[in-house]
Amino acid sequence: MASREREGRTPVLIVGAGPVGLALANDLGQRGVPCTIVERALAHEPLPKMNHVNTRSMELCRRWGLADRVRGAGWPDDHPMDVAYLTRLGGHEVARLRFPSHRDRPRSPDTPEPSQRCPQIWFDPILERGLERFPHVELRRGVSFESFREADGCVRVRLRSSAGDALEQEACILVGTDGAAGIARESWGPAPWQVAISLRTENFARVEARRASFYFLLHGDGMRAVVTPTDGESLGCFDWNVPPGERAEDVDPHAAVRAIGGPDLEYEIARVEPWQIRFTLAERYRRGRVFLAGDAARTLSPTGGLGMNTGLADAADLGWKLWAHHQGWGGDTLLESYDVERRATGRAINEESLRNLVRLGAIPALAGIDAEDAAGERVRAGVGRAIEAGDFRLEWTNDGAVLGSCYAASPVLRAPEGPDAPPPYDANHYMPSTWPGCRAPHAWLPDGRSTLDLFGSAFVLLRIGDAAPPADALAAAAGAARVPFSVCDLPARTAGYRDAPLVLVRPDGIVAWRGEAVPRDPAGLLDQLRGAGSV
Repeated sequence: MASREREGRTPVLIVGAGPVGLALANDLGQRGVPCTIVERALAHEPLPKMNHVNTRSMELCRRWGLADRVRGAGWPDDHPMDVAYLTRLGGHEVARLRFPSHRDRPRSPDTPEPSQRCPQIWFDPILERGLERFPHVELRRGVSFESFREADGCVRVRLRSSAGDALEQEACILVGTDGAAGIARESWGPAPWQVAISLRTENFARVEARRASFYFLLHGDGMRAVVTPTDGESLGCFDWNVPPGERAEDVDPHAAVRAIGGPDLEYEIARVEPWQIRFTLAERYRRGRVFLAGDAARTLSPTGGLGMNTGLADAADLGWKLWAHHQGWGGDTLLESYDVERRATGRAINEESLRNLVRLGAIPALAGIDAEDAAGERVRAGVGRAIEAGDFRLEWTNDGAVLGSCYAASPVLRAPEGPDAPPPYDANHYMPSTWPGCRAPHAWLPDGRSTLDLFGSAFVLLRIGDAAPPADALAAAAGAARVPFSVCDLPARTAGYRDAPLVLVRPDGIVAWRGEAVPRDPAGLLDQLRGAGSV
């Protein structure tokens, strides 16, 4: 029988070294919070389960000092980001949604960091290498999570090494990023099976010369598969849709690749993995000293590229709150607000992902779409018109879902007085706002920085214009409460900052309060924003 080895105590134990766990470790590491990550896999996954790092995630990578590495990971800057609908690779093109390459896209007024194609096989190692900057962050591979219990003001976690040794780790906080940790989930929507086939091919460009970022393969029964180029050249992932009534384990991957790529595609299969699209949401994101983030908190369809990116936003929300708790100035209400803020966002993202999946299922399924005769041409033309006239572009234009979530119901924010209301949520349109709970808007400063570069290490009070009221009382209250705090003056009429002369932004870049003057109870305001009821 293997002996049990008792480990030391760590402030934060993170289970899972996927992108969300690694992102949280980078956030904590940058804030000086010691943490340990355990991961059962000895190496990174060879199958790219994620390809798109959206605008908000790139902004977070900018904060963590990793954005340049993500942009330089290897995706060709001139590769079209079109979405193509084909009968098969090298076959008939039915429709095409055109999007510019990274090189040719216009500059967005809403962010300093446009989205970036960076598959997980590149992204995860970038996040892991980022941890090398922090001697107080430890990554332990080949260690599996088994169970936990809360006792004596800590979490005692049972682990097992790849050699079979039983381990025990004590932690002040446990964060699960790869399992639900015993917290029940609600579920809804369809649950179709797919088979992900990761392959290497040297003649992809010859077989399918019409470059795109996604290829949807259509046949007489509807959508057959999705092909996603990994590096734009020789790596790719084929997601084969398993028809209802058939089993994923019965799919012949070589037959699937031949059906998608035709007889001329030369390839080598790297990995085959059946998986199921599931829409789930944890009933709670927190139970005592245990928190859930990423896939441990919710699962959804990859449609819209919202899954991993929502998990990174989980990490950004949770990271500064654990930092505040570790330093002693953040109270239990601050920790509890993680569930309030991120669970509502998780539900909204799930619903948007489901709308995208249902939209794909509405592509007309017409027999003869791949026929070589005139009848086949008429079928393809009809399906093409339906795609181009429909709202299929909405899946790829979701800035509202990416940047527009608002934590208006959070207990650690103070809403303005009066009849005003937070901006309406629209998944496909982003409206910059300084309403408390919204992401503080991006604007370029005279010195060339973005306003986003001001946020991360403290509460930041923005004074907009020369006539903005003084901030001495609020700064004094922050000092008395040991809350990291700074003041920054912005020029009058700074874009996005015209609703109030004072805007207080949290360390995660979310507006906490705005007003015409410092409130009469500056200490009370700070206590609310730091959840001080249980400090």
